[in-house]
Amino acid sequence: MKKLFVYGTLRDSDVQLSVIGRNPDAAEDSLDNYTLSEVKIDNEYYPAIRQGNGKIYGLVLKITEEELEKIDRYEELEKGFYERVEVKLNSGTKAYAYIKK
Repeated sequence: MKKLFVYGTLRDSDVQLSVIGRNPDAAEDSLDNYTLSEVKIDNEYYPAIRQGNGKIYGLVLKITEEELEKIDRYEELEKGFYERVEVKLNSGTKAYAYIKK
């Protein structure tokens, strides 16, 4: 299983159902040294994080590789607004997160 730290729309159980077809196991966590920002995609604004001196609160989802690929498409990685990186959360858990490019 993969771990993904989510802090925006993917925290919503309806979005999870729509994107991957289920609500995965989730645990609350946080990430230091990042700041909440936003990206504009097709005239809509979406949450994004970037390095900074803040703290981001979110959920860690336990997902499969196939589900991670679905989420990559949902986040439109190919358009270059986000990149997926591995981060170390305040719990000590390592997880992927989408950060603003």
